[in-house]
Amino acid sequence: MVPSSWNKATIGDIAPRVGSGSTPRGGRKAYVEQGIPFLRSQNVHFGGLRTSGLVMITEETHAHMARTHLQDNDVLLNITGASIGRCAVVPKGFGPGNVNQHVCIIRVDRKTTEPQYVAAFLESKVGQEQISKRQSGLSREGLNFKQVRAVELPLPPLPEQKKIAEILGSVDEAIQKTQAVISQTERVKKGLLQELLTRGMPGRHTRFKKTEIGEIPADWEVVRLEDVAKVFNGKGRKSGGSWLRVFKTKHVYDGDLRLDQPEYVPDDIAADVPEWAYLRSGDTVTPNMAHATIGRISFVPRVEEKWACDAQVMVIRTLNPKVINSRYIYEVLSGHRGRTQILGREVGSIFGPARGQTHLYPKDVGSIEIALPPENEQSEIASMCEQFDSAIAVNKARLLPLGQIKRGLMNDLLTGKVRVKV
Repeated sequence: MVPSSWNKATIGDIAPRVGSGSTPRGGRKAYVEQGIPFLRSQNVHFGGLRTSGLVMITEETHAHMARTHLQDNDVLLNITGASIGRCAVVPKGFGPGNVNQHVCIIRVDRKTTEPQYVAAFLESKVGQEQISKRQSGLSREGLNFKQVRAVELPLPPLPEQKKIAEILGSVDEAIQKTQAVISQTERVKKGLLQELLTRGMPGRHTRFKKTEIGEIPADWEVVRLEDVAKVFNGKGRKSGGSWLRVFKTKHVYDGDLRLDQPEYVPDDIAADVPEWAYLRSGDTVTPNMAHATIGRISFVPRVEEKWACDAQVMVIRTLNPKVINSRYIYEVLSGHRGRTQILGREVGSIFGPARGQTHLYPKDVGSIEIALPPENEQSEIASMCEQFDSAIAVNKARLLPLGQIKRGLMNDLLTGKVRVKV
């Protein structure tokens, strides 16, 4: 139920324009270094557009795609793939731009409707539930334009819409500022890490030598990963049972372990899990199957409960902490060169149900060559990187209550449970 002074409408009622773009002729070859911004689903996020991964098209290509020229205050909605339902509003002063076929433009009538209000509703629980129910396609999630137009929403008077959008926008601004701090810290760490792993601690070295992996300080060695660490896959077990947690690919994100959704195995299977297959503090972990997840790398700082590693998780475990620092291994593999080497060792499967899937094998990852500083310098490098990660973690922790505040406000304001004063 909504207040009696509110109307009910569909997207089709309030938006004269609902449509998406297309892929330019030539696909990726049509992208240029400088030109007109071409927004894809990865650029559309709740709370605003993100420029990470933004590509450009020529003015000529943009002119050929005249039907999907962006305007300020267009609502953009992802209509296919894993990010379906994510939405954002084109900010004032964005300038010329275009979209591909995975992004739908909803251009509302500004005389009756506030675009930021529409985006907020689509992001809300009620809006996302409607999007989820209307998805079609057997092999891929997707919304067509008819389904988008049919989405229903409550419509307060325009001044009330604007006030609701203003309140929610202030929370979005706080979230965006926090995300900007996180992104900046990650960029600084990335640049510093590249320097630390090739030149050592600042001001420490004056003599360098050329090696098969590039120039490194003269007193550093080059070793294979398998010489200093045990590289292995976990032990496969079916889930569904009582007490033992199973650590799977879904728990591995770049720099993060997400352990809030454990899966379990029953007692009789748990008894058969060998000791080496349990996750340990100091392990570096990465998925070993499926292109979409290979390349994610996480460090295990401390393990409070027992987690059995799934067969699709690869573990890199220090053999001797006096030879190599476990945190240093993680920093090496998460750096640009380490990640590139991991991705370069993907191989395709040609047999069985995994046919066509890409894999990583321990022997291939174990063959990766890394630079090995003296143990004390490894510790210093690891400690410096850890300080950046701690700052990132603090700001990520700040995002959680902001998200909770926004969800609570959405539930109250977009349903009329709490009325705003205009």
